[in-house]
Amino acid sequence: MCIRDSKKIMPKRKYHVLIDRIVLGKECNALHYILDFPSRFYGSKHRKFFHSIEEATLIGFLLYGKEGVISAWLHLLADNLESEIKKYLKSLGQLGQKPFTKNR
Repeated sequence: MCIRDSKKIMPKRKYHVLIDRIVLGKECNALHYILDFPSRFYGSKHRKFFHSIEEATLIGFLLYGKEGVISAWLHLLADNLESEIKKYLKSLGQLGQKPFTKNR
């Protein structure tokens, strides 16, 4: 479901593409590939590259026009939402625990 990188959780590209299909009716796969390409080298710190609203908007527009802009914003929103959920679960002490484990 998600790519785990030591302390961060990031949505896989297929989920970004699924969001595109639901909202836009088309896939902007190349956009998500480019936005997340630095993750190969920087892991979870890849968001320092291409993840500002200006950079993502420009890349999206150059690749797909206004639909690319929407897709880029949805990409950033999904990434940020994933991070916020992780922080919330960590604050509850839920992250890292196996669900439905029995005490023996």
